[in-house]
Amino acid sequence: MNLKVYQDIVNKEIKKLLESLKREDKFLDYSYSQTKEYLLRGGKRLRAISCIKAYEASSGKKDRRILLPAISLELFHASSLAHDDIMDEDDIRRNKPSMHKIYQDLFLNKYKEKIYNGTIFSSDSKRFAVSSGIIQGNIQFSLGLHCITRCRFSDKSKNKALDLIQESYRLVNDGQLLDVFNEFQPEVTEKDYINMAALKTGKLFATSMELGAIFADAPLKIRTLFHDLGINIAIAFQIQDDIMDISKNMKKGNTLGSDIKKGKMTLLMINALKNATKEQKKYLLKISGTNATVAEIKKVVRIFEDTGSVKRAKELADKYVKNGKNCLTKLKKGITPIGYKFFSELSDYMTKRVI
Repeated sequence: MNLKVYQDIVNKEIKKLLESLKREDKFLDYSYSQTKEYLLRGGKRLRAISCIKAYEASSGKKDRRILLPAISLELFHASSLAHDDIMDEDDIRRNKPSMHKIYQDLFLNKYKEKIYNGTIFSSDSKRFAVSSGIIQGNIQFSLGLHCITRCRFSDKSKNKALDLIQESYRLVNDGQLLDVFNEFQPEVTEKDYINMAALKTGKLFATSMELGAIFADAPLKIRTLFHDLGINIAIAFQIQDDIMDISKNMKKGNTLGSDIKKGKMTLLMINALKNATKEQKKYLLKISGTNATVAEIKKVVRIFEDTGSVKRAKELADKYVKNGKNCLTKLKKGITPIGYKFFSELSDYMTKRVI
């Protein structure tokens, strides 16, 4: 599956949009330049590309009008990442400073630090960083809506798209709430995890595909099948992400077991805790959420393997890809052969990708 051509098209459209947003105020102009840099760092652009390909598959034609709605999805995703990094206290995003870290560095380079004992923050630089990161995420969401309202499709299609996006973004945040909540729960089940992943990761993938179908004026049945395809393969994507966190094929810039260090209740951790011996469980709980050494992380990974947790995760990822392909089979008569081939390859990619 060759994504490079579409990635370049999407990146050019993002660059074009953000370069049109010049501000007279120097700080605001700087902020928008940081938004552009943040968005153009990389990424597979799977959400935007899925929107474009769903449009082409449903309409049977190529049309540059779909590019602006497609990049809205990258803006919505970037918005959630800016907020996610604050919640996870991650200073790195795609091997560069995360959004809030950019602003903390700016503050420390321009102003004198002030340390204090606040109810939330402990220094001026941290308050400035988090405040700016939140606002940047909000601006990115607003720019995503801008892409929908300013695109050259009918008002009817745009209204449907806006309804879908507003609902989708709310549900993505529901998933984020559950992800935060699950970290502090004594017991989290496999079902809890799947529900969280379907919302936090799945909903935006599903919306990407359904959005393309909406602008193609596809019937509700096609929209629904695209939605269900997106949910299922995105759950597989999230499970694969968890597996890659403990593998040699982890994301560039990540360290081995970053989810373990953060205390994340991944599918691997959930099933390992469920099937572990008393001694293994004690060790997992001791290491989870700490700045563990490489040796400690590797021991946790061995427990994941010994308890069958890694095997179970791979089985579930394959199951959700299969579910997605069942949706795709039902879609086959309603979309182009080229579209069918693309989404079949995309489904396989979700569990075979190397980043």
